[in-house]
Amino acid sequence: MTPALVAGTAFDYTQRSSVKGDGGAKYMQLDAGVDYLLSKRTETYLLAVLQRATGRDSLGQAAVANISGFTASSTDKQIGVCLGIRHKF
Repeated sequence: MTPALVAGTAFDYTQRSSVKGDGGAKYMQLDAGVDYLLSKRTETYLLAVLQRATGRDSLGQAAVANISGFTASSTDKQIGVCLGIRHKF
């Protein structure tokens, strides 16, 4: 976008193999992030992650969303947001 502004997106699809004909669990995740360089060594960032789970987990229960680095959701959907500032020494 500009030398000081960097953005990116990603889509991940994960499918667990079917066990005993349960169809397996499927996870769809969308990631979006933006970095803004304040100076040569300092930047701010914003990262948003959305995940949706479908199907059955390995215990035969309804799959729940579980974004890495966050506590697992109690439902099939989860949203995580990180906002911060990074300074490189």
